[in-house]
Amino acid sequence: MVGQLAILALVCGILFYIVNVANFGPPGALIFIFAASVSMGQVDDFSSVIERSAATALAAGLAWLVVMTTEVFRHDTPVAQDWFKGRPARPA
Repeated sequence: MVGQLAILALVCGILFYIVNVANFGPPGALIFIFAASVSMGQVDDFSSVIERSAATALAAGLAWLVVMTTEVFRHDTPVAQDWFKGRPARPA
């Protein structure tokens, strides 16, 4: 367990550095840290892997669907346009 926590801490530190250097913005490394933490859970048999993979794929598909259906509402308001204009350019 201590070894797993040490590996998790190392992975979280690396992901935090990458997200800050790449300027991903919110939620930043948080989502990657959640994913790394969840991956530490024990699996009893392969059917659990299939069930968890299917649930993850379903949730990812639903998230994609929500984002794509609401895309038409983004970047049209003055607040959103001002927010994007005020952001510094990413380094090349």
